[in-house]
Amino acid sequence: MHTDFLIDVFKENNDQDAIVWNNKAYKFSWLLENITKWEKKLSDEAIAKGSIVALEADFSPNSVAMLIALINHSCIIIPLTASLGEKKKQFRETGNAQFNIVLDLKSDKAIFSRIGESASHPLTDQLKKDGIPGLIVYSSGSSGKSKATVHDFSKLLDKFRVRRPCRRTLAFLLFDHLGGINTIFHILSNGGCVITTNSHRPNDVCKIIQDHKV
Repeated sequence: MHTDFLIDVFKENNDQDAIVWNNKAYKFSWLLENITKWEKKLSDEAIAKGSIVALEADFSPNSVAMLIALINHSCIIIPLTASLGEKKKQFRETGNAQFNIVLDLKSDKAIFSRIGESASHPLTDQLKKDGIPGLIVYSSGSSGKSKATVHDFSKLLDKFRVRRPCRRTLAFLLFDHLGGINTIFHILSNGGCVITTNSHRPNDVCKIIQDHKV
């Protein structure tokens, strides 16, 4: 399993808070249980290993559990957020997404749909052949059309195998940015707690820092 080292950390911190979302704390035991639940759901939805999956979400407990389940399923993941608007369709098409999963921001429930057939591209074909999970992220498009970058997710995860200080950290960067994903895995791989926010307004952020001891 691609995230065995992460699962070991989660088990070590079983009773500790992993994620605070909408002012409610979710423990590492909750994450472990729901990673297993989503792995089963991927099979039930006939999402084959190596499939290209667009995941529209934010940093909620289920989005993190789903992301790890998709990695363990050797999927190639396109993270999306609602704020992308019309670009979501473009990014799904450019990335040759076969499946789309939307996690509702209020209920945190998932909606699965099949949106395309398998398409060939040398970079994703190699990941599928090797049974390696992938990550497709897009540039902002400030210099023109947004550009896609294909990453080997297993290599991105390697740096998190080295244990570092455990902290309670505010997740300020976005789910569809490499920086946001990097933040989440850095926190969780060290047994820390991810504090999420729906607002970036200074007063709201300061209150979250105070209330949740960031």
